[in-house]
Amino acid sequence: MPFDVGFALHACGGASDYVLSKCLEAKAGYVMCPCCVGFIQNVDESGIELPGSNKFKKAGVEEDTFRKICRLADHTSEGGEEGQVAMRLVNEDRNWRAKERGYETKHWEMRPKECTPKRAMIVGKFICEE
Repeated sequence: MPFDVGFALHACGGASDYVLSKCLEAKAGYVMCPCCVGFIQNVDESGIELPGSNKFKKAGVEEDTFRKICRLADHTSEGGEEGQVAMRLVNEDRNWRAKERGYETKHWEMRPKECTPKRAMIVGKFICEE
């Protein structure tokens, strides 16, 4: 079934990557609020490639290192800056994956900050074939 925009709220672990894959296949826009990134460690059988972007791979980020970043990203609820930075890195990899396929992307945070510790929001719009 064709669609224009994919939405994912509290898409734990690899669920955000699954939604992103479907949006990229359909050249659909996306609005996602990923959560529980550490659960990515449980997606070994799903075919999700980590990291997902060529940008991160070319920078030398290997799968094992990326999984460690994902685990650290789960520590955003404790107010730790490291967890927030790790979550930003994971989401930037997702956005770079889309950019490499002709998308314009953004990364925002939900407001107010107190609304949820996992307040990252990533958005992408298909622009053109790369």
